[in-house]
Amino acid sequence: MSEASRVWVMHQAAARYLRKDMAQALRKAVKELEAIENDDFMKAVEDHSVEIEKNFVKVFSTETTNEFDALRSQFLGSPAPLPTFDFEIN
Repeated sequence: MSEASRVWVMHQAAARYLRKDMAQALRKAVKELEAIENDDFMKAVEDHSVEIEKNFVKVFSTETTNEFDALRSQFLGSPAPLPTFDFEIN
């Protein structure tokens, strides 16, 4: 591996823990959220978060069209998409 090679990893366990903690704090701070069942609220937060993560990965992924070429050029120095892998260890 050369110095120019990189591997980026999104660790989802840490993000999930942080989201859960933030959602609980938000429920305590916002009175209107108390009426929502906790499990329903957490499922909605997780579902929305998963969608955001998928869209973020699409920016760098080979799955998309040239829609993100300019963004990749700006941050990576090249419009070429990167190989991406999505897996979860249970």
